Amino acid sequence: MKNLFVTKTALTKGKNAKKIIQSQIIMVRRHKKMVHRHEIMIKRQEIFVQRHYKMKTRQEILATRQEIFVQGHEILEKRQEIFVQGQEIFVQGHKVFIPPHKEMTKPLGEVIFNGP
Repeated sequence: MKNLFVTKTALTKGKNAKKIIQSQIIMVRRHKKMVHRHEIMIKRQEIFVQRHYKMKTRQEILATRQEIFVQGHEILEKRQEIFVQGQEIFVQGHKVFIPPHKEMTKPLGEVIFNGP
């Protein structure tokens, strides 16, 4: 029973790319009806999305200048907003989007967290 991950490289360019996205872990607070924990790790200009193997709903990440939106869970009634403090995430005018492909049912990315 492994957790599933989907990776998407952020579209950052320029000499300030290393200063823009730094190694950090952003935890998503549990919804009162959510069973599993969601973790978003921004590291080495990559965004990792942890998906539990039992989850069937899609997870979408829309990266704007100062906000990261995690939505798509059927139980969530409103959109959760995560603010990156102290810095901004520039995507050169583009949005980082992970569509719900059929391949998401198979482990595609790195296993960075093996939880219960």
